[in-house]
Amino acid sequence: FKYEFAPLGTDSWSTIEAGRKVTTNENHELGHWNTFNVPQGDYQLRLVVTDNKGNALPACVIPVRVKNP
Repeated sequence: FKYEFAPLGTDSWSTIEAGRKVTTNENHELGHWNTFNVPQGDYQLRLVVTDNKGNALPACVIPVRVKNP
């Protein structure tokens, strides 16, 4: 899997976490995004997973807003 972020409306993805963890629990945490040094604004989060045969499944992308104190 790859867990990534990019400014909204761009294709400039930065990896937050990547690995080969296998999970069957839908509540399992895959990564943690520390936004302390990320400028406030709108971003997109993307999760890309690959099956055991190396086939990438469709990415899941959601919009998020970073608001640091």
